[in-house]
Amino acid sequence: MAVPARGPLFFMDPFVLRQFRGPRGISMDPDAFLHELHQRHASSTNGLTLVDGYAPFCKHVFVDNFADVPARCARLDVILYAREQLVKEHVSRGESDAEMRLPRAPYGVVSIKAQDVDHELPMQPITAMRNALGVEEGGSGVPLDRDAYVRSVAYWQDHVVVLDVNPDGP
Repeated sequence: MAVPARGPLFFMDPFVLRQFRGPRGISMDPDAFLHELHQRHASSTNGLTLVDGYAPFCKHVFVDNFADVPARCARLDVILYAREQLVKEHVSRGESDAEMRLPRAPYGVVSIKAQDVDHELPMQPITAMRNALGVEEGGSGVPLDRDAYVRSVAYWQDHVVVLDVNPDGP
């Protein structure tokens, strides 16, 4: 897919909006997050670098942490799916108007991970299993890569996601 050097490159898929809700969610407004991501893309000499993910339709963008995420981290891994994949997934859930309804930008933001490195961490095992389901079952339809799954289990046995949440409330 040709990536525009400037202009809207991303949109917020409804799936990512869950990360902006509740006391453990990103407190930055989703539209403000998207605006900042576009600003960083526009201000880069060659735009933000899209890094290949686990499937041809999946890309990652690694940026300095500019959002109020509920974890202390230096970087954000913004996970993107190609619009065509998102249309397939939305249609499989009965949203027959997905082609018309989804924005025309080439990539939808589907997840935002707080981390300290500028490379992809192993996918959590449950996410790998869910993604291996067909799109009609809520997955992406990409078969489970056994070796990647074993590496994921090994990594997540020794690592944990730590949230920086006020125990007295928001």
